[in-house]
Amino acid sequence: MFSYILLWLTCLALSKKASVSLCGNNVTVLRVSARCYWMIQKPLNFTDAQRRCQDEGGILAEIPDKDAQEAINEKFPFFWYPHIWIGVNDIEKENNFVNMLNEAVIYTKWNSSEPNNVDQHFNNDSDCVKISSGFWHDASCSNTFPALCSKGQTIVSQTNEQTTALGSTRLTTKEQFRESETSVQTSIQSAETDPQSVPQTSWQAISSEQTTDTTSPVSQERECKCPCSRMKNLVIIKNEEELLTKIDNIKKELAVKKSLLSSSIRKKTSAVDPRPSASIVGGTISVVIIATVVGLIILSDLTRVINFCWKIISKRCNRKPRAAQKGMV
Repeated sequence: MFSYILLWLTCLALSKKASVSLCGNNVTVLRVSARCYWMIQKPLNFTDAQRRCQDEGGILAEIPDKDAQEAINEKFPFFWYPHIWIGVNDIEKENNFVNMLNEAVIYTKWNSSEPNNVDQHFNNDSDCVKISSGFWHDASCSNTFPALCSKGQTIVSQTNEQTTALGSTRLTTKEQFRESETSVQTSIQSAETDPQSVPQTSWQAISSEQTTDTTSPVSQERECKCPCSRMKNLVIIKNEEELLTKIDNIKKELAVKKSLLSSSIRKKTSAVDPRPSASIVGGTISVVIIATVVGLIILSDLTRVINFCWKIISKRCNRKPRAAQKGMV
Protein backbone atom coordinates (compact mmCIF):
# COMPACT_ATOMS: atom_id res chain seq x y z
CA MET A 1 0.00 0.00 0.00
CA PHE A 2 2.87 2.35 0.76
CA SER A 3 4.14 1.88 -2.82
CA TYR A 4 0.80 3.05 -4.23
CA ILE A 5 0.84 6.17 -2.09
CA LEU A 6 4.44 6.86 -3.17
CA LEU A 7 3.43 6.44 -6.82
CA TRP A 8 0.55 8.88 -6.36
CA LEU A 9 2.81 11.50 -4.74
CA THR A 10 5.36 11.11 -7.56
CA CYS A 11 2.68 11.67 -10.19
CA LEU A 12 1.43 14.74 -8.35
CA ALA A 13 4.93 16.22 -8.12
CA LEU A 14 5.61 15.67 -11.81
CA SER A 15 2.32 17.23 -12.80
CA LYS A 16 3.08 20.32 -10.74
CA LYS A 17 6.50 20.53 -12.30
CA ALA A 18 4.90 20.49 -15.73
CA SER A 19 3.01 23.67 -14.90
CA VAL A 20 6.14 25.76 -14.36
CA SER A 21 5.89 29.38 -15.50
CA LEU A 22 7.38 30.37 -18.84
CA CYS A 23 7.54 34.08 -18.04
CA GLY A 24 10.91 33.96 -16.31
CA ASN A 25 12.08 36.52 -13.77
CA ASN A 26 12.43 39.46 -16.13
CA VAL A 27 10.97 42.52 -14.42
CA THR A 28 10.05 44.06 -17.79
CA VAL A 29 7.61 41.22 -18.47
CA LEU A 30 3.93 41.92 -17.89
CA ARG A 31 1.82 39.04 -16.55
CA VAL A 32 -1.92 39.34 -17.07
CA SER A 33 -4.82 37.24 -18.39
CA ALA A 34 -2.74 34.02 -18.23
CA ARG A 35 -0.18 35.51 -20.62
CA CYS A 36 3.26 37.07 -20.54
CA TYR A 37 3.86 40.28 -22.49
CA TRP A 38 7.19 41.88 -23.36
CA MET A 39 8.37 44.62 -25.69
CA ILE A 40 10.65 44.51 -28.73
CA GLN A 41 12.23 47.96 -28.57
CA LYS A 42 13.68 48.04 -32.09
CA PRO A 43 11.28 49.47 -34.73
CA LEU A 44 10.38 46.69 -37.18
CA ASN A 45 7.78 46.14 -39.88
CA PHE A 46 4.91 43.80 -39.08
CA THR A 47 6.46 40.69 -40.66
CA ASP A 48 9.86 41.15 -39.01
CA ALA A 49 8.18 41.89 -35.68
CA GLN A 50 6.29 38.58 -35.81
CA ARG A 51 9.50 36.75 -36.70
CA ARG A 52 11.34 38.41 -33.79
CA CYS A 53 8.58 37.41 -31.36
CA GLN A 54 8.77 33.82 -32.62
CA ASP A 55 12.55 33.84 -32.15
CA GLU A 56 11.94 34.76 -28.50
CA GLY A 57 9.36 32.00 -28.01
CA GLY A 58 6.11 33.90 -28.54
CA ILE A 59 3.98 35.68 -31.14
CA LEU A 60 2.79 39.22 -31.70
CA ALA A 61 0.58 40.00 -28.74
CA GLU A 62 -2.86 38.52 -28.19
CA ILE A 63 -5.09 40.86 -26.15
CA PRO A 64 -8.02 38.72 -24.97
CA ASP A 65 -9.85 41.12 -22.67
CA LYS A 66 -10.15 44.58 -21.14
CA ASP A 67 -7.90 43.71 -18.19
CA ALA A 68 -5.02 42.86 -20.50
CA GLN A 69 -5.53 46.05 -22.54
CA GLU A 70 -5.55 48.29 -19.47
CA ALA A 71 -2.48 46.57 -18.01
CA ILE A 72 -0.63 47.00 -21.31
CA ASN A 73 -1.54 50.70 -21.48
CA GLU A 74 -0.21 51.16 -17.95
CA LYS A 75 2.96 49.08 -18.38
CA PHE A 76 3.87 50.50 -21.79
CA PRO A 77 2.51 54.10 -21.75
CA PHE A 78 1.92 56.23 -24.83
CA PHE A 79 4.61 58.80 -24.05
CA TRP A 80 7.25 56.03 -24.18
CA TYR A 81 5.70 54.01 -27.00
CA PRO A 82 3.57 56.18 -29.35
CA HIS A 83 2.95 53.23 -31.70
CA ILE A 84 3.12 49.49 -30.89
CA TRP A 85 2.47 46.52 -33.18
CA ILE A 86 0.08 43.87 -31.82
CA GLY A 87 -0.89 40.51 -33.28
CA VAL A 88 -4.03 41.52 -35.18
CA ASN A 89 -4.44 41.77 -38.97
CA ASP A 90 -6.90 41.42 -41.85
CA ILE A 91 -4.34 40.42 -44.48
CA GLU A 92 -6.33 37.45 -45.77
CA LYS A 93 -9.73 39.16 -45.92
CA GLU A 94 -10.58 42.83 -45.53
CA ASN A 95 -12.25 43.73 -42.19
CA ASN A 96 -11.95 40.10 -41.02
CA PHE A 97 -9.48 40.70 -38.22
CA VAL A 98 -7.68 37.66 -36.79
CA ASN A 99 -4.80 37.10 -34.40
CA MET A 100 -1.49 35.44 -35.29
CA LEU A 101 -3.07 32.01 -34.73
CA ASN A 102 -5.64 32.85 -37.41
CA GLU A 103 -8.39 32.97 -34.78
CA ALA A 104 -11.15 35.56 -34.91
CA VAL A 105 -10.50 38.52 -32.61
CA ILE A 106 -13.23 38.78 -29.97
CA TYR A 107 -12.06 41.70 -27.82
CA THR A 108 -11.19 44.98 -29.61
CA LYS A 109 -10.27 48.50 -28.55
CA TRP A 110 -10.70 50.49 -31.78
CA ASN A 111 -10.32 54.24 -31.83
CA SER A 112 -13.21 56.28 -33.22
CA SER A 113 -13.46 56.01 -37.04
CA GLU A 114 -11.21 52.94 -36.94
CA PRO A 115 -10.57 50.68 -38.75
CA ASN A 116 -10.60 52.86 -41.88
CA ASN A 117 -7.98 51.10 -44.06
CA VAL A 118 -6.10 54.41 -44.45
CA ASP A 119 -2.44 55.09 -43.69
CA GLN A 120 -0.95 58.58 -43.73
CA HIS A 121 2.51 57.44 -44.83
CA PHE A 122 1.79 54.56 -47.24
CA ASN A 123 -0.66 54.24 -50.11
CA ASN A 124 -1.12 50.48 -49.74
CA ASP A 125 -3.80 48.80 -47.64
CA SER A 126 -3.72 49.15 -43.86
CA ASP A 127 -3.96 45.46 -42.99
CA CYS A 128 -2.09 45.41 -39.67
CA VAL A 129 -2.99 46.80 -36.25
CA LYS A 130 -1.08 48.99 -33.81
CA ILE A 131 -1.82 50.52 -30.41
CA SER A 132 -1.61 54.31 -30.29
CA SER A 133 -2.80 56.44 -27.35
CA GLY A 134 -4.27 53.29 -25.80
CA PHE A 135 -6.53 52.53 -28.77
CA TRP A 136 -6.28 50.28 -31.81
CA HIS A 137 -5.56 51.70 -35.27
CA ASP A 138 -5.14 49.87 -38.56
CA ALA A 139 -1.91 50.75 -40.38
CA SER A 140 0.19 49.65 -43.30
CA CYS A 141 2.27 46.58 -42.49
CA SER A 142 5.29 48.38 -43.99
CA ASN A 143 5.51 50.80 -41.06
CA THR A 144 8.28 50.21 -38.53
CA PHE A 145 7.22 50.33 -34.88
CA PRO A 146 8.25 48.63 -31.61
CA ALA A 147 6.33 45.40 -31.11
CA LEU A 148 4.50 43.76 -28.21
CA CYS A 149 4.97 39.99 -27.92
CA SER A 150 3.06 37.46 -25.81
CA LYS A 151 2.94 33.79 -24.87
CA GLY A 152 1.07 31.58 -22.41
CA GLN A 153 2.23 31.64 -18.79
CA THR A 154 2.30 27.86 -18.30
CA ILE A 155 3.12 24.82 -20.38
CA VAL A 156 -0.04 22.90 -19.39
CA SER A 157 -2.83 23.57 -16.94
CA GLN A 158 -3.68 21.30 -14.04
CA THR A 159 -6.26 18.65 -14.91
CA ASN A 160 -8.27 16.28 -12.74
CA GLU A 161 -6.28 13.27 -13.94
CA GLN A 162 -2.81 11.99 -13.07
CA THR A 163 -0.16 13.37 -15.42
CA THR A 164 3.40 12.08 -15.42
CA ALA A 165 4.87 12.99 -18.80
CA LEU A 166 4.59 15.92 -21.18
CA GLY A 167 5.39 15.38 -24.83
CA SER A 168 5.66 18.31 -27.21
CA THR A 169 5.37 17.83 -30.94
CA ARG A 170 5.66 20.60 -33.50
CA LEU A 171 4.65 20.23 -37.12
CA THR A 172 5.50 23.04 -39.49
CA THR A 173 4.24 23.55 -43.04
CA LYS A 174 4.16 26.60 -45.26
CA GLU A 175 0.56 27.39 -44.42
CA GLN A 176 0.13 25.94 -40.95
CA PHE A 177 1.98 25.80 -37.65
CA ARG A 178 0.63 23.23 -35.24
CA GLU A 179 1.80 22.75 -31.71
CA SER A 180 0.38 19.86 -29.81
CA GLU A 181 0.99 19.10 -26.18
CA THR A 182 0.10 15.60 -25.12
CA SER A 183 -0.18 14.29 -21.58
CA VAL A 184 -0.02 10.54 -21.16
CA GLN A 185 -1.42 8.82 -18.11
CA THR A 186 0.57 6.05 -16.49
CA SER A 187 -0.69 2.55 -16.00
CA ILE A 188 -1.98 2.02 -12.52
CA GLN A 189 -2.41 -1.37 -10.99
CA SER A 190 -4.05 -1.61 -7.60
CA ALA A 191 -4.71 -4.55 -5.36
CA GLU A 192 -7.49 -4.76 -2.82
CA THR A 193 -7.11 -1.88 -0.43
CA ASP A 194 -9.22 0.04 1.97
CA PRO A 195 -10.60 3.05 0.06
CA GLN A 196 -10.54 5.17 3.21
CA SER A 197 -6.81 4.63 3.64
CA VAL A 198 -6.06 6.48 0.37
CA PRO A 199 -5.98 10.29 0.70
CA GLN A 200 -8.98 11.97 -0.93
CA THR A 201 -7.94 14.36 -3.71
CA SER A 202 -9.37 15.87 -6.85
CA TRP A 203 -7.32 13.43 -8.91
CA GLN A 204 -8.70 10.21 -10.36
CA ALA A 205 -9.40 7.75 -7.52
CA ILE A 206 -7.73 4.34 -7.40
CA SER A 207 -10.17 1.45 -7.57
CA SER A 208 -10.33 -0.66 -4.40
CA GLU A 209 -12.03 -3.76 -5.72
CA GLN A 210 -10.51 -4.56 -9.12
CA THR A 211 -7.18 -4.45 -10.89
CA THR A 212 -6.99 -2.09 -13.88
CA ASP A 213 -4.38 -1.56 -16.55
CA THR A 214 -5.19 1.60 -18.45
CA THR A 215 -3.23 3.89 -20.73
CA SER A 216 -5.21 6.74 -22.27
CA PRO A 217 -3.68 9.79 -23.99
CA VAL A 218 -5.13 13.20 -23.25
CA SER A 219 -4.37 15.56 -26.13
CA GLN A 220 -4.31 19.33 -25.96
CA GLU A 221 -3.85 20.44 -29.56
CA ARG A 222 -3.56 23.95 -30.85
CA GLU A 223 -4.06 25.10 -34.42
CA CYS A 224 -1.83 28.02 -35.37
CA LYS A 225 -2.56 29.36 -38.84
CA CYS A 226 -0.47 32.49 -38.64
CA PRO A 227 0.76 34.38 -41.73
CA CYS A 228 3.48 31.79 -42.24
CA SER A 229 3.26 32.11 -46.02
CA ARG A 230 5.57 35.11 -45.70
CA MET A 231 8.11 33.19 -43.63
CA LYS A 232 10.78 31.04 -45.21
CA ASN A 233 13.21 28.45 -43.88
CA LEU A 234 11.50 28.13 -40.50
CA VAL A 235 13.49 25.62 -38.43
CA ILE A 236 12.17 23.95 -35.27
CA ILE A 237 14.90 22.87 -32.83
CA LYS A 238 13.68 20.29 -30.32
CA ASN A 239 16.70 19.86 -28.06
CA GLU A 240 20.22 21.10 -27.40
CA GLU A 241 21.89 18.22 -29.24
CA GLU A 242 19.95 18.98 -32.40
CA LEU A 243 20.83 22.66 -32.03
CA LEU A 244 24.56 21.92 -31.76
CA THR A 245 24.38 19.62 -34.78
CA LYS A 246 22.63 22.36 -36.76
CA ILE A 247 25.30 24.90 -35.75
CA ASP A 248 28.11 22.54 -36.82
CA ASN A 249 26.46 21.99 -40.20
CA ILE A 250 26.10 25.73 -40.74
CA LYS A 251 29.77 26.26 -39.84
CA LYS A 252 30.80 23.63 -42.38
CA GLU A 253 28.64 25.24 -45.06
CA LEU A 254 30.13 28.66 -44.36
CA ALA A 255 33.73 27.46 -44.06
CA VAL A 256 36.10 28.88 -46.72
CA LYS A 257 39.44 27.46 -47.81
CA LYS A 258 41.92 30.33 -47.83
CA SER A 259 44.00 28.63 -50.51
CA LEU A 260 41.07 28.97 -52.93
CA LEU A 261 40.50 32.67 -52.32
CA SER A 262 41.29 35.02 -55.21
CA SER A 263 43.64 37.00 -52.97
CA SER A 264 45.74 33.89 -52.34
CA ILE A 265 45.72 32.88 -56.01
CA ARG A 266 46.83 36.35 -57.18
CA LYS A 267 49.83 36.18 -54.87
CA LYS A 268 51.09 33.09 -56.69
CA THR A 269 50.00 33.74 -60.28
CA SER A 270 49.81 36.59 -62.78
CA ALA A 271 46.69 36.24 -64.86
CA VAL A 272 43.87 38.25 -66.37
CA ASP A 273 41.53 39.56 -63.71
CA PRO A 274 38.04 40.16 -65.17
CA ARG A 275 36.74 42.01 -62.12
CA PRO A 276 35.60 45.65 -62.60
CA SER A 277 37.80 46.74 -59.71
CA ALA A 278 40.84 45.31 -61.50
CA SER A 279 40.11 47.29 -64.67
CA ILE A 280 39.72 50.45 -62.58
CA VAL A 281 43.02 49.92 -60.81
CA GLY A 282 44.91 48.82 -63.92
CA GLY A 283 43.38 51.28 -66.37
CA THR A 284 42.05 54.47 -64.87
CA ILE A 285 44.52 54.87 -62.04
CA SER A 286 47.52 54.11 -64.26
CA VAL A 287 46.39 56.73 -66.80
CA VAL A 288 46.02 59.28 -64.02
CA ILE A 289 49.52 58.52 -62.73
CA ILE A 290 51.09 58.85 -66.20
CA ALA A 291 49.21 62.08 -66.92
CA THR A 292 50.33 63.50 -63.58
CA VAL A 293 54.00 62.73 -64.28
CA VAL A 294 53.84 64.22 -67.79
CA GLY A 295 52.08 67.30 -66.43
CA LEU A 296 54.78 67.85 -63.81
CA ILE A 297 57.50 67.59 -66.47
CA ILE A 298 55.71 70.12 -68.66
CA LEU A 299 55.22 72.51 -65.75
CA SER A 300 58.91 72.34 -64.85
CA ASP A 301 59.85 73.38 -68.42
CA LEU A 302 57.03 75.88 -68.83
CA THR A 303 59.18 78.89 -67.87
CA ARG A 304 61.80 77.94 -70.44
CA VAL A 305 59.15 77.60 -73.13
CA ILE A 306 57.70 81.01 -72.23
CA ASN A 307 61.15 82.67 -72.32
CA PHE A 308 61.92 81.06 -75.66
CA CYS A 309 58.65 82.26 -77.18
CA TRP A 310 59.21 85.77 -75.75
CA LYS A 311 62.66 86.02 -77.30
CA ILE A 312 61.34 85.02 -80.72
CA ILE A 313 58.54 87.57 -80.52
CA SER A 314 60.95 90.28 -79.34
CA LYS A 315 63.36 89.63 -82.21
CA ARG A 316 60.62 89.90 -84.79
CA CYS A 317 59.33 93.10 -83.23
CA ASN A 318 62.86 94.64 -83.24
CA ARG A 319 63.49 93.79 -86.90
CA LYS A 320 60.60 95.91 -88.18
CA PRO A 321 61.86 99.28 -86.73
CA ARG A 322 65.39 98.59 -87.99
CA ALA A 323 64.12 97.84 -91.49
CA ALA A 324 62.13 101.08 -91.45
CA GLN A 325 65.18 103.11 -90.41
CA LYS A 326 67.29 101.63 -93.19
CA GLY A 327 64.60 102.55 -95.75
CA MET A 328 64.63 106.17 -94.59
CA VAL A 329 68.37 106.35 -94.92
